[in-house]
Amino acid sequence: MDVSTVCLCLNGHPRISEETRDRVRAIAERLGYRPDPALSAIAASRWSKNRSDTGRVLAFVADDLQAAEPELKLYLRGVCSRAEALGYRVEPFSLRDYPSAEALNRVIRARGIRGMILGQSRHELPLELFDQNSVPEVHCGYLRDVPGDMVRPDLRMAMSKLLENLLQNYERIVCFLPVEKELRSDQVLLGAALAHARMAPRGRIRVLTPPPIFSSGSLDKLQKWMPDAVVTINELQSAKLQTETALGDAVIHTLHTLPPFTGKQGADLRLEDVGRASVSLLELKLRHQPLADESYGQNLLVEPSLLL
Repeated sequence: MDVSTVCLCLNGHPRISEETRDRVRAIAERLGYRPDPALSAIAASRWSKNRSDTGRVLAFVADDLQAAEPELKLYLRGVCSRAEALGYRVEPFSLRDYPSAEALNRVIRARGIRGMILGQSRHELPLELFDQNSVPEVHCGYLRDVPGDMVRPDLRMAMSKLLENLLQNYERIVCFLPVEKELRSDQVLLGAALAHARMAPRGRIRVLTPPPIFSSGSLDKLQKWMPDAVVTINELQSAKLQTETALGDAVIHTLHTLPPFTGKQGADLRLEDVGRASVSLLELKLRHQPLADESYGQNLLVEPSLLL
């Protein structure tokens, strides 16, 4: 067969009969063939019949969109809604699908993508993603610090506003914070909690920092303090506290509270608003194209709201 025929078979082109496609795929599988995602993405763009949106596409890049946490999907929803309002289309990319960050950057440049939103990541993002020779970019979300421009929820304010409100209604508050030390976002929450514990009247706020997979010993210590209210980081931790502890009438407040909000108490970090703001900042960079090679170094904060 001609090389182009094999290529069409591997891409499932309807012009080739199903029998021929299956035969080529079987041989490719036997030979251990794996497509290069970077080259495939470039080819798909070049062969596309509709290229009228060139220059009006934004990339949303995450380390692994298939395994994404709910927070990342909310950021993406906000990114898409704001991009659409500004006349852009958003194309998602998973870094895990490419052999390197440079390969992904080559695809983005080859396809004429105008700018890039980097979604929050649990892993260290490769510095090559922040290549100044690539397209303008903004980081959206906050688990780790990254170079360049960033839009994130104001976690310090979320903790502060929540504790200030709880101090008006409860006598004994425990911040039960299973902190992952390598995550900058968890460190910010812990720092804010410790600061409020020092400023509050003696014994009103206590801070407990169990390991991320907390043990029965940590739960026993929490129960001995007999709190009226408990503050924890996310909803998984909150659910475990509800099922594995006897806290009596103590109310659990969660800082990473996700919609729907019915019956939930804690802080809404307004993650969709963070996504929208990141597109607005990227649009500002795109309108100042001569400055796009130099990062503004901005760190924009979105104020949370409380669910009480």
